[in-house]
Amino acid sequence: MSVQDIVDGISGYLPNDGMADYISMIEGLGIVGQIAALIVGLLVMVIIVGLPLVIAIEVCYINFPFIQSGCDGIYHRLRGKASRIFGLVIRDARKAVEISKTTEYGTSVNWIYLRIKIKSVFLAVFIVAMVLGPGQFLLAQAWNLVRGILSVVGF
Repeated sequence: MSVQDIVDGISGYLPNDGMADYISMIEGLGIVGQIAALIVGLLVMVIIVGLPLVIAIEVCYINFPFIQSGCDGIYHRLRGKASRIFGLVIRDARKAVEISKTTEYGTSVNWIYLRIKIKSVFLAVFIVAMVLGPGQFLLAQAWNLVRGILSVVGF
């Protein structure tokens, strides 16, 4: 039995009027699902690894004056994308230090930083939980919905 015989046998079970190649379409949907799973997995990996590193750098920035002055010196020397990326890493810590020196003088910088950072941590935890928890279930349900629509339409 050759490959062409197998493909012809499978094609016989699919309603095909010559308008579309349903086997290629179904395989294409599977490939798109794999690519989406890879992208989401990379996003989760960046969040799981990157967020604790950023928080550690920001806590060091807040609590160690020599790191704070060194980071400020580096930040002001950088230009372009490097400045923006480094600015994102220490943005919340710089904001907490600025707030503690101006509007909330006398309040702990760490407490101000915690209030600022808790929103981004909750967002990251929500994203990771949706991907690792019910995310696969939701993707499976979406896949079933697409297949159901295609079967109703006549594909």
